[in-house]
Amino acid sequence: MDVPVIAGYHAVDEGGNPVKAIAAITVNHDSPDVDITVYYVADPQVLTYTVIDKDTQKVLENQVPLANGLSDEPLPTDTAAKYQQVIQGYQDKGYYLVSADKLPAAFDDNSSVNQNVTIYVAKRNQLHSEERTVTRTIMYYDKDTGKQLDILPVKQAVKFTRQAVISGQDGSLLGYNLDGKQDNHGNYLIEETNGDKAWTPATGEWAASTNPILTEQGYELAEDANGQAYPLVAEGHPTALSGDEEVKVFYPEKVIVTNEELPVKRTVNYVYANGPRKGEVAAPSVHQQVTFSRPKKVNQVTGETKVGEWTTKDNQFSAVSSPVIDYYTPSQVTVAAMQAKPDDPNITVTVEYKTAPNAVTYTIIDDTDDKTLVDHQSLLRINR
Repeated sequence: MDVPVIAGYHAVDEGGNPVKAIAAITVNHDSPDVDITVYYVADPQVLTYTVIDKDTQKVLENQVPLANGLSDEPLPTDTAAKYQQVIQGYQDKGYYLVSADKLPAAFDDNSSVNQNVTIYVAKRNQLHSEERTVTRTIMYYDKDTGKQLDILPVKQAVKFTRQAVISGQDGSLLGYNLDGKQDNHGNYLIEETNGDKAWTPATGEWAASTNPILTEQGYELAEDANGQAYPLVAEGHPTALSGDEEVKVFYPEKVIVTNEELPVKRTVNYVYANGPRKGEVAAPSVHQQVTFSRPKKVNQVTGETKVGEWTTKDNQFSAVSSPVIDYYTPSQVTVAAMQAKPDDPNITVTVEYKTAPNAVTYTIIDDTDDKTLVDHQSLLRINR
């Protein structure tokens, strides 16, 4: 006869050998009673777990043993802890728990199929920090040459950040998170979809910057591109969408202009040329001067000096009439007017005074009748 089948168990004899049926026994009327005992032994049972990505339906782990036991036997006491460790392991990898089958209280009696619990997880989204820097560079130039001066430019940087929310499923951009808020699963909330609006300043602003004074290097004070005074570059308030900015500060080369003068002189002297006063001054000298002027420009940066042309309001020495001295005749009645040139040496004109030869005569007149006896008879000749 066949032995009864009990689910989750298998029949064995006293020796532990499998028993499928009891063999027939021939007995007589005087045969003793026969007792046969069939033992039922619980079958081994395995509890497994399977992990599935809820978003992709990808099986991450399939029927991995979690606990071992016998049919209808309670699960080992550490099974729940092991189950939680599996879940925690996925959470540590960036997943969150969608659902997990409840553990059975005991092993079942189906020896052909393992008991299995299924865990559904999904990848949490992640924050990706993005950064943008907007820079203002202040540079200094020689206004006359257009060349940049050997002064370290001032660089001012303002940093902006935004937090992009990246899909845990496929790495795509979902939007932006503004303040780190998360839902119950640890997913970052999408608080802004417009990336331009998600930037926040991480560092202040462009501070006002005082332009250096370069007078010791020979420059005038700083100017902007329009030639206006530019003592400092004002503070700036860039946005994340602002482009980098360059500010140019110009320094004119200082040129000192002075006026040079060049006098050209003419002196007219009056001298006795003969007679008893020969060599003496006949009259006070006349002093005339024409003054030429020109601009002189000295570049305080390069040291280069430039001069203009000599000019004057009146480049003429005026005519000078020689003084009249009795009994003397000047060599020039008038010293003529004369044009002066800046490269002329000083001029000296000497007017000589000479006396004419004079005769001493005598005349004899008869007093009685006024008759001229001798008329202008030369007595001697002298020079005065």
